[in-house]
Amino acid sequence: MSANRITSRRVRRFTLIGCVVLWLCAFTATHIPINQISLFPSSDKTLHFLGFFGLTAAFLLTLILHGLKPKRRIIVVLVSMILYAAFDELTQPLFNRYAAWGDWLADIAGAAAAVVLLELLMVARKKLAKPQVD
Repeated sequence: MSANRITSRRVRRFTLIGCVVLWLCAFTATHIPINQISLFPSSDKTLHFLGFFGLTAAFLLTLILHGLKPKRRIIVVLVSMILYAAFDELTQPLFNRYAAWGDWLADIAGAAAAVVLLELLMVARKKLAKPQVD
């Protein structure tokens, strides 16, 4: 087995483990009862947007490194993030937190922004990798 193949497998494994740990931490953080956390000075919607941007970027990067084709990974990521955001919001009242439509929409906006940005970067990377023909 070549060194590149071993390194590539290690990178994929590391990315997958990192993605899972990030998701577990995010789920835990969003389910800590509200009276046990201090309020952040920034907007709640900003935190939702940035949180889901990060979760989506990690998920998308993991799928990219595992070779999922662009159309399929975009669909998988967007559907997964919409459903996960709904699940996250709907389970928060069980932990003395509030579910809100605005939070769900901010989650989806963050996920969509991550998909657009990363997919545009993938397209740009492919264009830069092609040899220039004059």
